Amino acid sequence: HAFISLFLLILPLSVTDAYFNITETKLITFYILASAYLIAQLFVFSIYFATNGKAFLKSLDFNLNFLDVAFILLGVAYIVSGIFSPYSASDVVFGIGSRYQGILTVFLYIILYFVLTRTFSFSPWCLFWAGIGFSIVSLVAVLNGFSVDPLGFYMDLSAINKSRYLSTIGNVNFYSAYYNIIFPILIVGFCKAIDKKSLISFGSFVLIGSVGMLFTASESFLLGFLFAMVLLLLFFMDDVKALKRFIGACLLFIATITGYVNLFKLTVFKDVLNFSPSDLMKIIAEPVISFSIIILLTFILIISVKKPDLLPILKRIFTIIFVITVLGGVILVLLLNTVFKNIDIGTFEEYLKFSPEWGTNRGQNWIFCVNEFIKAPLKFKIFGYGPETYRHLTADTGFYATKSLDQVHNEYLHYLITTGVFGLFSYLSIIFVTLRNSLKNIRNNAVAVSVLCGLVAYWIQAFVNIAQPFTTPIMFVLIAVLSKLCVLEKHNAK
Repeated sequence: HAFISLFLLILPLSVTDAYFNITETKLITFYILASAYLIAQLFVFSIYFATNGKAFLKSLDFNLNFLDVAFILLGVAYIVSGIFSPYSASDVVFGIGSRYQGILTVFLYIILYFVLTRTFSFSPWCLFWAGIGFSIVSLVAVLNGFSVDPLGFYMDLSAINKSRYLSTIGNVNFYSAYYNIIFPILIVGFCKAIDKKSLISFGSFVLIGSVGMLFTASESFLLGFLFAMVLLLLFFMDDVKALKRFIGACLLFIATITGYVNLFKLTVFKDVLNFSPSDLMKIIAEPVISFSIIILLTFILIISVKKPDLLPILKRIFTIIFVITVLGGVILVLLLNTVFKNIDIGTFEEYLKFSPEWGTNRGQNWIFCVNEFIKAPLKFKIFGYGPETYRHLTADTGFYATKSLDQVHNEYLHYLITTGVFGLFSYLSIIFVTLRNSLKNIRNNAVAVSVLCGLVAYWIQAFVNIAQPFTTPIMFVLIAVLSKLCVLEKHNAK
């Protein structure tokens, strides 16, 4: 409990030299917290072993499940990839010169997973301290968004970088990833609060978060967040009280988004606000869209009050519509990039049609990555060029004339090129098994559902984002927490 609470509180707030070493600061903070926890746990194990001996060993869970195997495979993939890598050991082991996701960091994720899944039992205090850290980060972000610099971090930044960095997180994309993984958990805490103190605490977190999310300035955040919100809507249809609170939170989000978009249109605020609303926020703020969402939420609210017995039917209808919409969206994007690629779709062209310029030149980066993978010898196709070595590929091939790029800006393609098919398969196995275990075992556990929604939101935004020593450790730790909750639910069911 102490580790999870301190981890979710301290890691987001850790800063030493403003944004100039923010990545290294987050990494060192994670190493210190994880190492202290593991040493303390080893000390506790030693005491139990000294006093109980064989009885203590028998109480430990040495059985391996599918998720355990997937984590072991990921560790093997990193080691083998490092052995075959043509690049330096410092890159492969420590991730120096990149985002420090080398063998050392990944093995710390794996060790934490195994220790947490064998020892962790849930406490609501973990969520409370996560909310405190989240609120402080959000409040600083709001001040930064209105050109107020309470920590003095912007003093030595160029004008363009002031719209790229904020709060105690750093890069705005990392801030978005943090919001994606933590905010859904706090929303569930508010909706399922069972006493006045919890309701006030988590209600405050949600209120602050509804303003802080305006400065994510990222389409990836809203895509992941909206997906998580739909999942939570379906989940809360089994609980009328929680559903009412959830609808209230959603109406609050629409109000803050619409208000911010319209505020930004005013000349007097344009010069004050550091972060412009994302295009997806502007779409949500359109009167037709925002009123349609409000009408839909109001309809659900009326049904929950007047005819709650219809909610199960409504839930099934919404689930079918949601699945059809997601599948239809995927098919539409595929068709627009193949059969109908010559059709002009106006303002949606830059979002739905892939090109080298897509996603602030992410398309160019992805095309280069895929081409390099296709050209790679069989050995590198299977095991990759080594963890955190992508910058060498871009430098060696002259991808950029004057610089190298250390990330693909797509976590899945990054796994593919750096750790090969073996590494990507291992990582996707972790995601797949986590999803399968969750859907089987946690339908009635609100905390587990909230963690799952946060993870799903993270995995969605990972299509256009990167792994780094801030939100990636949180993601792996929450996988361990969710796995443990699944096991507890399974035992309770039996």
